Amino acid sequence: MRAWLLKLRLDGVRIKGDRPPGDWVEGFLSFHEQRTNARSFDCLVLRRVTDPHPAPNWAELFEPRLVSVGAGSMWLRGFERVDGVGFVQEWRLDVQRAIKPNETYGPPVGELHANTSA
Repeated sequence: MRAWLLKLRLDGVRIKGDRPPGDWVEGFLSFHEQRTNARSFDCLVLRRVTDPHPAPNWAELFEPRLVSVGAGSMWLRGFERVDGVGFVQEWRLDVQRAIKPNETYGPPVGELHANTSA
């Protein structure tokens, strides 16, 4: 699925204030299962539209859970790895309509409202 992603946390801490359009990343979402010796994890990954190959992923969200759904947007919460440490992360995903190959949209425009139900 093609979507725009805005990370809502940095090292587990919610990012406050206005967010510039450059903070949004356009990419392709996919799910996979990641296994370790002890257990397996669901993982949602985003690959940038501009990346020619599936790996490396620009962002990974482990054990994603749907928090909220809005008009064309979803908020997900899970965990991300940063330098081998796990942090809580939240994503806002804006799903985009299909476009012609090799074309992109600019970042979503309009007012951002933080999800305060968390």
